[in-house]
Amino acid sequence: MNIILSIGLRNLLRQKRRNILLGSGIAFGMMILVLAAAFSQGITDVLFNKVIVYMTGHMQVAVSEFDKKPVQIIRDKARMEELIRKNVSGIKDIWEDIIGFARVQGNGKSEFSIVVGLKPEPASFEGVILLEGSLADFSNGRYAVPMIIYEKSAHNLKLKLHDTIRMRMETISGQVQTASGTVVGIAKANSMFEAMTMFMPLETLKTTLGFKPWETGGLKIMLENPLESIAQADRLHAAMTAGLAVADGTLAGGGSIRILGIQTNAQSREALARACGISQAVVTNKGDLPPAFVNRKAAADFGLAPGRTIEFTHRMKYNTSPVVHRATVAGVFEGLADEHVLLLREHEFNPMILKHVPAAGKTAFTPDKSPLAGHLSREWRLLPRSGTSEELQAKMKQVNNMRYKGGVIDVRTMYESASIILKLEGALNMITFVAVLILFFIILVGVVNTLRMTIRERTREIGTMRAMGMQQKDVRNVFLLETLFLGLFASIAGVIIGLILMVILGSISMDGNSALGMLLVNGKLYFLPTFGSILGNVIFITLLTLSTAWFPARRAARLDAARALRHYE
Repeated sequence: MNIILSIGLRNLLRQKRRNILLGSGIAFGMMILVLAAAFSQGITDVLFNKVIVYMTGHMQVAVSEFDKKPVQIIRDKARMEELIRKNVSGIKDIWEDIIGFARVQGNGKSEFSIVVGLKPEPASFEGVILLEGSLADFSNGRYAVPMIIYEKSAHNLKLKLHDTIRMRMETISGQVQTASGTVVGIAKANSMFEAMTMFMPLETLKTTLGFKPWETGGLKIMLENPLESIAQADRLHAAMTAGLAVADGTLAGGGSIRILGIQTNAQSREALARACGISQAVVTNKGDLPPAFVNRKAAADFGLAPGRTIEFTHRMKYNTSPVVHRATVAGVFEGLADEHVLLLREHEFNPMILKHVPAAGKTAFTPDKSPLAGHLSREWRLLPRSGTSEELQAKMKQVNNMRYKGGVIDVRTMYESASIILKLEGALNMITFVAVLILFFIILVGVVNTLRMTIRERTREIGTMRAMGMQQKDVRNVFLLETLFLGLFASIAGVIIGLILMVILGSISMDGNSALGMLLVNGKLYFLPTFGSILGNVIFITLLTLSTAWFPARRAARLDAARALRHYE
């Protein structure tokens, strides 16, 4: 075998000009393949790990409500965090997702920007590179509203360190709110997406947007192992089955009562009207006061006859001052529970418990076999899991069209939000692969022709080797090894040239405001070569070259020794 290896290497060096030309073609193709793969992986890394994960976390719990327009808000942050920590393992951190879209005013200039709320702690600024200022000023209390902006915004707004920046943004209730802050840091943007944002303290932004201390916009979950995000999201989704929505209330003048909601679909309205012995027109009444429906026990004990106006409050989890609600008794129904029960229609009940989160009941509420039991309101509506960005968008469009005045929960991962990006990477890889495959097809035609010419020129040499006792398989292996070394050395040379070009192209500064801006990191092209990708390409090209040489090599091995020795050109 050592002799065959030696002969293969010697033959490779004998025909230098021909092999250099052929090897150059293979090296060029490998260089293009390595560059394209690294560039594609770089784009994916920027968009996926530096944009999508930053925006959504590895997992995200989003709650939508609809009033005049859809609003992203979690009313009971502590309870949702408890559910997450109980059902998700390997949590690295949980971030509050608080973002405001603002018109920002600088020194005579203005622009639209995304204002992100951050906790004043070192972990929040991982990857932030300050050109001016100090991160300490963001948390030391020296400035009432410290802000960090990127250099592009500083240039566009003509802002310098410690200048005042003014903002106008819409709150979650639809009102316009103004705020001002002090620039304590100017940062270098890693990508065009970062350049569009600026930062202010989380609690300050929450207050500006109208969030209460126990509320938040959404929760982003960072995992120790991001690859587990889909399995963890499925587990969390399964654990978030909604229970009955119940509030422990007190009627004016004393008397405890359980307050529940009744769904407002046609079947629920019909069931309620039948249970109370009234017309559906009463159930759908749009008078000054909402209709309330009480069970027979509450009506008898508290004298709640139809037509009577009642006032009541409910125990709240966070508010200390009671909020008084008013309604008109519209009907009395049988059963539902052996305690006092008051039903409100869902579109009046849900806003009540959302804005004023009820405290946990002292005892659980379990409805009896009343026909109304299946029509009671739940704590929230849980959306089905989605698998792609298209499914997620279609699902959220459906939620917006529902106009449901209650909490709609969606558990999602970075993969649903980024499936378009993953498809983009796949498309780029496929285009690159097809282009390179065409290139290599041309090159491999050259390999076949070169080997045929080589075999023809070395026919007498083949006859000599066969006459000296070399077996057919050994002759075949000589030519295969010669091609193997050519493909391997050329591929390695192509990889080295590709890596050198990456360094050169990656050091050239480009205009971040151009169409290429979304593909740049620090104003430069970003390549992300991986050992696995490069090794796979080398093996693929080498085997492809080797397989092309199989048939010419086998033909050479089958030459008759006597005829080969008599060959003359």
